[in-house]
Amino acid sequence: IIVNMDMDGYLNRDALLEIVKGFAGDDKVGVVGAYVFPAESLIEEEMLWQAQNKSRLLESDFYSSSIVIAVCYAFRKGLIEKFSTDVIADDIYLPFEANAKGYRTVYSSTAVAYEKRTPTSLEELLRHKFRKSNAYLTELLRFLYRAPQMKLPWKVIYFARVLHLLVAP
Repeated sequence: IIVNMDMDGYLNRDALLEIVKGFAGDDKVGVVGAYVFPAESLIEEEMLWQAQNKSRLLESDFYSSSIVIAVCYAFRKGLIEKFSTDVIADDIYLPFEANAKGYRTVYSSTAVAYEKRTPTSLEELLRHKFRKSNAYLTELLRFLYRAPQMKLPWKVIYFARVLHLLVAP
């Protein structure tokens, strides 16, 4: 298992153990992401994080989360040899790659991490969210040609995310 963690984040004491538990007993789990909160943020940012965390947990419960957060996630060794040089967002690319290869991505509610770097003004928040949405959409579209090979539950999540970002980013 390879763990990736951003320098500007920190974990609850048992977060890594909880991430490893996400792989236990299921060889089809390829990626496990920590449940991330902003350390300090605007109330609007906090509300967005809460909604997004719930969305990722629902996806994970249904079949597979479409994203992990770069603050902390882990993946099976051998899932990828290396990241492609044109990857914009590794925390989006990796779950999509895993799902395209038939693995699931699990978003853990018990592996808790905190993001230190968060917007401090509404203007900064809007720029940040636009940049993140653009990265997400770019990575989504990278996998469009692989849609015919995707398992049905992953297709549902994948196309729901495409529609969501195209209609209401």
